[in-house]
Amino acid sequence: MTRTALYSLLLLVASAGAASAGTITFSFLVDTSGIAALSPTGGWMDFQFNQFNAFTSLSANATIDGLDFSGDFILGGTELESTGVAGTVPGPITIPNDQDPANYFTQEIGSWGSSVSFAVTLSGPAVGAPATDGSGFYVYLLDPGFNQIVTPPTLTGEILNVTIDPSGVATPTTTTFTGGSSEVVPEPSTAMLLLPALGLLAFRLRR
Repeated sequence: MTRTALYSLLLLVASAGAASAGTITFSFLVDTSGIAALSPTGGWMDFQFNQFNAFTSLSANATIDGLDFSGDFILGGTELESTGVAGTVPGPITIPNDQDPANYFTQEIGSWGSSVSFAVTLSGPAVGAPATDGSGFYVYLLDPGFNQIVTPPTLTGEILNVTIDPSGVATPTTTTFTGGSSEVVPEPSTAMLLLPALGLLAFRLRR
């Protein structure tokens, strides 16, 4: 590889990284097929986005796009939200991490179904920038009395989370719980997006 070609490749990678700085999206699929047996009269699905420390965490927004309650889900008629939250089901719903001690959007569920899928986009200064403390996005399943329906073994009651660490890196965590599971639906990675450009570069170098 010539020096010029290497420089072009590095510039391409840097440009791709810069385009994604400050914004990242994760898509989730949650299996809730066993939740109706645990909470037969419905309940709540609770989304929270909080700073780990109000003085040393950077601000950001969590935007929930396209809540898709599939199967035999029936939505209740009540939504609860903290100060600064904007939007309603089916979305988008934007939850800032710097308004109240607890930043949440909570949707009433009239009847649990088989699954729910949604995408959440984290954006703002906290994403990709170093800080003393980070933030966390959490999803909980609650019964009609706002008690957690399940307690996943590796988390603190949430069925999934996305944490932004002090370096600004966002990492999703999912789990298997009584009544179902959560998983990340793969998104096209930066590497995959770069493959066509890398192939073209390799072809030109061969010539």
